[in-house]
Amino acid sequence: MANSSDILKGLIDIGPQQNMSDKIFQQISSLILKGDLPSGYVFPNENDMCQQFSIGRSTLREAYKALELQGYVTRTKKGTVVNDLPTIYSSTPLKTLAASSSDQDFKEVRLLIETKIAELAAIRATDEEIQGLQEVLDRLHVARYDNDSTRMAELDKEFHDKLAAATHNSLMVTIMLALSESWKAETRKNFLYATSVDPKVLDDMQTSHQALLDSIKIHNPEAAKGFMHDHIEKVSH
Repeated sequence: MANSSDILKGLIDIGPQQNMSDKIFQQISSLILKGDLPSGYVFPNENDMCQQFSIGRSTLREAYKALELQGYVTRTKKGTVVNDLPTIYSSTPLKTLAASSSDQDFKEVRLLIETKIAELAAIRATDEEIQGLQEVLDRLHVARYDNDSTRMAELDKEFHDKLAAATHNSLMVTIMLALSESWKAETRKNFLYATSVDPKVLDDMQTSHQALLDSIKIHNPEAAKGFMHDHIEKVSH
């Protein structure tokens, strides 16, 4: 059976980097979330780690400190040990968990959170907020006319951020911010697909955005919730 040093050597690829400790943190945290380094796994001693990966002890300790602060590992006399998933999930930032999730998982979370955002925005949005949302959609229409998919992606994100703000729920806004990086990655993928494979997706997006906003204008939460659900289903690929 391979020892722990051999397992790590086959999984971690560390090249010349300015922020080596960040590189180590990112790779190890990803391996833990994917299950390649399971709960209870004990890392090799520091000397072995430093020697195998040609890194300094201070660099390794910085990475371990970050992993411990975010709940991935516990450092004891026994060594550095991978925590169980409940401990990790209770400590790890949502943005990190979102980045490591599957497309389907992320879509399901979007459906759960954003349909509620649409519902609350339809109840709570002020006239000024509704006007701001309409202005974003007007700019989105111009970007579509210019076939500027990059600008459309930016405006799409702005529209959804403003919707979250219109709920007047600070936690909703924080969750959307935490999901920002994963959102951007999904948006880039969807707009690339639309531009190269099915441009109709962009037109459907505009139509569903406007229908959603129209339901918010008349303060119809059920309609807004339904339009948001349909929008996410249509644009997710």
